[in-house]
Amino acid sequence: MRLSIVTMIVLTAAWMGSGQPLAGLGAVRAAVAALPPGHPELPGIAAPTQPASHADIAVRVLQGTQNAAAVAGEPIAIEMYYQGKIIRKIDARLDDKGVALIDDIPLTLPFQPVLKVVHQGVEYQAVGDVADSQHPTQQIELTVYEASDQTPAWQLHMRHVIIDPSPQGVKVTEMLAMQNPSDRTWLGAADASGARVTMALALPAGTQQIELGGDLTHSFVKIENERLVSAMPLQPGWSQVQLTYRVPAKDGQVNLTFTAPGPVKQMILFVPQGGAVAKVSGLEALGVQETGKGKMQTFRGVDLAAGHQTVVIASLAAPPIRGGGAADVPKIIAGVGAGLILAVGVFIVLLRMPKPAQVK
Repeated sequence: MRLSIVTMIVLTAAWMGSGQPLAGLGAVRAAVAALPPGHPELPGIAAPTQPASHADIAVRVLQGTQNAAAVAGEPIAIEMYYQGKIIRKIDARLDDKGVALIDDIPLTLPFQPVLKVVHQGVEYQAVGDVADSQHPTQQIELTVYEASDQTPAWQLHMRHVIIDPSPQGVKVTEMLAMQNPSDRTWLGAADASGARVTMALALPAGTQQIELGGDLTHSFVKIENERLVSAMPLQPGWSQVQLTYRVPAKDGQVNLTFTAPGPVKQMILFVPQGGAVAKVSGLEALGVQETGKGKMQTFRGVDLAAGHQTVVIASLAAPPIRGGGAADVPKIIAGVGAGLILAVGVFIVLLRMPKPAQVK
């Protein structure tokens, strides 16, 4: 369930302008997943004439890899959610045209369907609209791709980093937009142990309390040697990697090093004005920029090579409060807060900025 970069930017712009939390993403995902205007009707769906007691869902699964065989006869699953919980699951199978009709689904409760298809070992998902007695019929279309172990010319099209200081240290929020320009899903390169890796993201020394979001799931991620290692297959198009973590201060100062895990088209770094004095090397200073969430010290780099390092020395406004114990152990915990969306929202501000010289 992925939102396009443009969709994220538009939604965040509205959120930042309103000053209110972004409303339920379930409805947003459903809107994004809906078929485009003018899309031909799938077979077996008729418009309702009166309140219905049962729902019908038509599914079509398409092959997205050029010259590959059409998807036919594969198993699918429809999970139905009500108030965030699965209330029903239906297994079905595609016909020889990649189509399946799931009909007579009881509408005891309204639900939102999630279509899941596993193709060549990779799971693909699409989210449908909410089904109720007034909207009992819908069509869900999903594109799958052939799997490949050949590394595509992937890049981080966008890496946004926000450093939020406190007397104890800093909270770092990152959003990375990864782009796979090929028409195959990359399974990753084999590491020394033979395990697949699609991205290894170096973490600053002393990182604690890692929270994941976006397309990453805990089942694909491990932390080793101060790196976040992802085995998540990289599908064609865009994927999001979202994370927050904390780095404690030492003598009122935090040293951070950000290493590019692959080519980076654009990296933006923000530090709220007044919370810390930041010295940054590896990026160009753009001065203080006004954003929807206040004034930010802003730094940017473009066309950064894999391995490029950005070093940040943040001198905090007050001496740190010493801590210790189990909290010092890096660990992954669930969830990323709504503040992460700021990493996309500030992108709108940057559209008005002059393009800096290339950073070597």
